[in-house]
Amino acid sequence: MPEKRPSTVLVVIIYGSMALAGYLQGIKGITLPLVKNSFNISYENQGILVLMIYLISVAASIVVGIIINRWGLRRNLFLAYLFMMIAMGAFFRAGSFPFAAALILLFQTGLSSYDLGLNSLGVKTFTVKSSLMLNLQHFFFGLGSIIAPLAAGHIASRMSGDWRFIYVFSLLPVFLFFFSVFAVSPGKTQKTGTAEESYWQVMKRPLVLRFGIIMGISGIVESATVNWGALYLQDLYGFDPEITGARFVSAFFVLFTLARHFPGGNISCQFFGINRSLSLQNKKLIVFLIGIFYQLVGQIPDTHIGSHAGNFHQHR
Repeated sequence: MPEKRPSTVLVVIIYGSMALAGYLQGIKGITLPLVKNSFNISYENQGILVLMIYLISVAASIVVGIIINRWGLRRNLFLAYLFMMIAMGAFFRAGSFPFAAALILLFQTGLSSYDLGLNSLGVKTFTVKSSLMLNLQHFFFGLGSIIAPLAAGHIASRMSGDWRFIYVFSLLPVFLFFFSVFAVSPGKTQKTGTAEESYWQVMKRPLVLRFGIIMGISGIVESATVNWGALYLQDLYGFDPEITGARFVSAFFVLFTLARHFPGGNISCQFFGINRSLSLQNKKLIVFLIGIFYQLVGQIPDTHIGSHAGNFHQHR
């Protein structure tokens, strides 16, 4: 019996939602430097905030799986939208750094749940030409990430650098996409007759550990560039995060997205295989890092790190 193709409406919802998720992830590169400037906080406090953001993201990867298994995709997405909208609507009340940090963490809880829920929805929905359709999901995520820094920078520059307006203006598309939840089937995981492995049993597998380490290193590269890139350019070169910093982060995501889908990603895997392709990317990255160490490349070519991070994501 042939697999049933998803409806056009559901496909549009999934790809549009992935673009929105990419946008919401991408604005972080602009809002975090502005939050630091707004409250005049130290690098230590900024680092703790970024650490908490990623701890929430890691915890969500486990908790969201449990929520989807017990209550279904629709409820997970509903809670994700709810957390994000509450945080975004309350940012205008953020008059102190602790309150702003708490709202940012609440927003990140919803965003991580949203992102993981959408990936689960894509896997469940795209059973025909799944490789192509799932890659397109990440293309739209990258597209949203490219637009985000430029849009956020434009909003901040028009609003005298007030980072709160970035979230307030972004609340509108989140609110509109909220109603798409009702077009998603409950998606509760069906139990099978075979025994399911626990998280600990899966984590004991050597291959899972190796992939985890590789993706962890790739995540460090992405996190450092997106969260600290604009701040680095501001402190070292005096560039403003709303314009130059926004262009830097956007350029990073351009290369990140292209690398996942073109030269370093699909084409490289098709011609050279996964192992040789990864080996090639490792050699390129080593040469690039040596160049940075000896200051043979300037601050703008640093966006090329996006192509390396994108390549590693593509080889998952």
